[in-house]
Amino acid sequence: MIPATDLEAVVVGVLMQLPPDTAQRHLDRLEPGDFTDWRAATVTALLTAMLAEGLSSLDPA
Repeated sequence: MIPATDLEAVVVGVLMQLPPDTAQRHLDRLEPGDFTDWRAATVTALLTAMLAEGLSSLDPA
């Protein structure tokens, strides 16, 4: 069985690869409480803040 935290890491990883407008649509539906892993919740909140500042990409590279 795959732990939930691994799946949460996948969700965060996918969000970081999406174009900002697409990522925003998904982030609008997520809240930190949706995650069991505090790291995924923190990164999701950071991605939301980055988009709010108008960052042109969430690509980690």
